[in-house]
Amino acid sequence: LDTAETGFLAIYILSNMDVDLTRDLRGTAPFLYEDCCAAADQLLLRVQRETGTDFAPLPGAVPILQQLVLPLLAGVRYGMDGYQHFDYSYEKEFLKSPLCVQYARYMAAALTETTGCRVSQTDISILSCYVCALLTQVKYDIKPLRILTTHFIGTQFARMQAKDLQKRYPDLIE
Repeated sequence: LDTAETGFLAIYILSNMDVDLTRDLRGTAPFLYEDCCAAADQLLLRVQRETGTDFAPLPGAVPILQQLVLPLLAGVRYGMDGYQHFDYSYEKEFLKSPLCVQYARYMAAALTETTGCRVSQTDISILSCYVCALLTQVKYDIKPLRILTTHFIGTQFARMQAKDLQKRYPDLIE
Protein backbone atom coordinates (compact mmCIF):
# COMPACT_ATOMS: atom_id res chain seq x y z
CA LEU A 1 0.00 0.00 0.00
CA ASP A 2 1.15 3.49 -0.65
CA THR A 3 1.26 6.13 2.08
CA ALA A 4 -2.20 7.55 1.28
CA GLU A 5 -3.85 4.13 1.42
CA THR A 6 -2.06 3.26 4.66
CA GLY A 7 -3.16 6.59 6.15
CA PHE A 8 -6.76 6.00 5.10
CA LEU A 9 -6.79 2.51 6.62
CA ALA A 10 -5.31 3.84 9.86
CA ILE A 11 -8.00 6.53 10.05
CA TYR A 12 -10.73 4.03 9.16
CA ILE A 13 -9.59 1.59 11.86
CA LEU A 14 -9.36 4.40 14.43
CA SER A 15 -12.89 5.51 13.47
CA ASN A 16 -14.22 1.98 14.03
CA MET A 17 -12.44 0.92 17.21
CA ASP A 18 -14.24 -1.34 19.63
CA VAL A 19 -14.24 -0.95 23.41
CA ASP A 20 -11.33 -2.68 25.10
CA LEU A 21 -10.53 -1.44 28.59
CA THR A 22 -7.16 -3.19 28.54
CA ARG A 23 -6.11 -0.82 25.74
CA ASP A 24 -4.40 2.37 26.87
CA LEU A 25 -6.51 5.15 25.42
CA ARG A 26 -3.77 7.73 25.92
CA GLY A 27 -1.26 5.59 24.01
CA THR A 28 -3.73 4.69 21.26
CA ALA A 29 -4.66 8.25 20.33
CA PRO A 30 -2.65 10.74 22.37
CA PHE A 31 -3.86 13.60 20.18
CA LEU A 32 -7.50 12.83 21.08
CA TYR A 33 -7.14 11.64 24.67
CA GLU A 34 -7.98 14.94 26.41
CA ASP A 35 -10.89 15.53 24.03
CA CYS A 36 -12.25 12.02 24.74
CA CYS A 37 -12.11 12.64 28.47
CA ALA A 38 -13.78 16.04 28.18
CA ALA A 39 -16.48 14.77 25.80
CA ALA A 40 -17.31 11.78 28.03
CA ASP A 41 -17.65 14.11 31.02
CA GLN A 42 -19.95 16.41 29.04
CA LEU A 43 -22.16 13.51 27.93
CA LEU A 44 -22.54 12.24 31.47
CA LEU A 45 -23.23 15.75 32.77
CA ARG A 46 -25.96 16.25 30.16
CA VAL A 47 -27.68 13.00 31.15
CA GLN A 48 -27.45 13.93 34.81
CA ARG A 49 -28.82 17.42 34.17
CA GLU A 50 -31.69 16.21 31.94
CA THR A 51 -32.71 13.08 33.85
CA GLY A 52 -31.20 13.23 37.33
CA THR A 53 -29.40 9.93 36.67
CA ASP A 54 -25.70 10.00 37.55
CA PHE A 55 -23.91 7.23 35.67
CA ALA A 56 -20.40 8.48 36.48
CA PRO A 57 -19.98 6.56 39.77
CA LEU A 58 -20.96 3.23 38.18
CA PRO A 59 -18.04 0.84 37.62
CA GLY A 60 -16.53 1.28 34.17
CA ALA A 61 -19.02 3.96 33.07
CA VAL A 62 -16.45 6.69 32.40
CA PRO A 63 -13.68 4.66 30.72
CA ILE A 64 -16.18 2.79 28.54
CA LEU A 65 -17.76 6.05 27.40
CA GLN A 66 -14.31 7.51 26.69
CA GLN A 67 -13.59 4.53 24.45
CA LEU A 68 -16.98 4.88 22.73
CA VAL A 69 -16.31 8.56 22.10
CA LEU A 70 -12.84 8.00 20.61
CA PRO A 71 -14.05 6.71 17.21
CA LEU A 72 -16.63 9.49 17.03
CA LEU A 73 -14.02 12.17 17.67
CA ALA A 74 -11.63 10.53 15.23
CA GLY A 75 -14.45 10.60 12.70
CA VAL A 76 -14.97 14.33 13.27
CA ARG A 77 -11.26 15.01 12.96
CA TYR A 78 -10.95 13.18 9.65
CA GLY A 79 -14.35 13.95 8.14
CA MET A 80 -15.77 10.46 8.62
CA ASP A 81 -18.38 11.22 11.27
CA GLY A 82 -22.08 10.60 10.80
CA TYR A 83 -21.76 7.49 8.63
CA GLN A 84 -24.45 4.84 8.90
CA HIS A 85 -24.01 1.07 9.16
CA PHE A 86 -26.69 -1.01 7.51
CA ASP A 87 -28.08 -4.41 8.48
CA TYR A 88 -26.57 -4.40 11.94
CA SER A 89 -29.63 -6.04 13.48
CA TYR A 90 -28.03 -6.63 16.88
CA GLU A 91 -27.15 -2.96 17.29
CA LYS A 92 -30.63 -1.91 16.19
CA GLU A 93 -32.15 -3.94 19.04
CA PHE A 94 -31.20 -1.12 21.41
CA LEU A 95 -33.23 1.34 19.36
CA LYS A 96 -36.35 -0.47 20.58
CA SER A 97 -35.97 0.87 24.12
CA PRO A 98 -37.43 4.39 24.31
CA LEU A 99 -35.64 5.05 27.60
CA CYS A 100 -32.20 4.04 26.30
CA VAL A 101 -32.72 5.98 23.07
CA GLN A 102 -33.76 9.12 24.95
CA TYR A 103 -30.66 8.97 27.14
CA ALA A 104 -28.56 8.37 24.02
CA ARG A 105 -30.17 11.40 22.37
CA TYR A 106 -29.15 13.57 25.34
CA MET A 107 -25.60 12.30 24.95
CA ALA A 108 -25.67 12.85 21.19
CA ALA A 109 -26.89 16.43 21.68
CA ALA A 110 -24.04 17.11 24.11
CA LEU A 111 -21.56 15.55 21.70
CA THR A 112 -22.82 17.62 18.78
CA GLU A 113 -22.76 20.84 20.80
CA THR A 114 -19.28 20.32 22.22
CA THR A 115 -17.48 18.73 19.26
CA GLY A 116 -19.59 19.40 16.18
CA CYS A 117 -19.89 15.64 15.58
CA ARG A 118 -22.63 14.49 13.21
CA VAL A 119 -24.34 11.61 14.99
CA SER A 120 -25.86 8.80 12.94
CA GLN A 121 -28.50 6.24 13.87
CA THR A 122 -25.65 3.75 14.33
CA ASP A 123 -24.05 6.07 16.88
CA ILE A 124 -27.38 6.44 18.71
CA SER A 125 -27.68 2.66 18.73
CA ILE A 126 -24.21 2.24 20.24
CA LEU A 127 -24.90 4.90 22.88
CA SER A 128 -28.26 3.20 23.61
CA CYS A 129 -26.45 -0.08 24.17
CA TYR A 130 -24.09 1.69 26.58
CA VAL A 131 -27.04 3.21 28.46
CA CYS A 132 -28.83 -0.14 28.61
CA ALA A 133 -25.79 -1.73 30.23
CA LEU A 134 -25.57 1.08 32.80
CA LEU A 135 -29.26 1.11 33.64
CA THR A 136 -29.01 -2.46 34.85
CA GLN A 137 -26.57 -1.23 37.52
CA VAL A 138 -28.64 1.72 38.77
CA LYS A 139 -30.09 1.11 42.23
CA TYR A 140 -33.47 2.51 43.17
CA ASP A 141 -36.15 1.80 45.75
CA ILE A 142 -39.11 -0.27 44.68
CA LYS A 143 -42.45 -0.12 46.41
CA PRO A 144 -44.04 -3.57 46.38
CA LEU A 145 -47.29 -3.65 44.42
CA ARG A 146 -50.30 -5.93 44.38
CA ILE A 147 -50.35 -8.40 41.55
CA LEU A 148 -53.26 -9.57 39.46
CA THR A 149 -52.62 -12.56 37.23
CA THR A 150 -54.66 -14.10 34.48
CA HIS A 151 -53.98 -17.17 32.43
CA PHE A 152 -55.51 -18.28 29.16
CA ILE A 153 -56.17 -21.80 30.52
CA GLY A 154 -58.03 -20.60 33.61
CA THR A 155 -57.97 -19.33 37.16
CA GLN A 156 -56.13 -22.31 38.66
CA PHE A 157 -53.18 -21.67 36.36
CA ALA A 158 -53.35 -17.97 37.18
CA ARG A 159 -53.09 -18.81 40.90
CA MET A 160 -50.12 -21.09 40.24
CA GLN A 161 -48.45 -18.39 38.17
CA ALA A 162 -49.06 -15.81 40.94
CA LYS A 163 -47.49 -18.10 43.58
CA ASP A 164 -44.44 -18.65 41.35
CA LEU A 165 -44.06 -14.93 40.78
CA GLN A 166 -44.40 -14.24 44.50
CA LYS A 167 -41.67 -16.79 45.26
CA ARG A 168 -39.37 -15.44 42.58
CA TYR A 169 -39.90 -11.72 43.26
CA PRO A 170 -40.91 -11.32 46.91
CA ASP A 171 -39.59 -7.75 47.11
CA LEU A 172 -41.77 -6.64 44.20
CA ILE A 173 -45.07 -8.15 45.27
CA GLU A 174 -47.02 -7.04 48.35
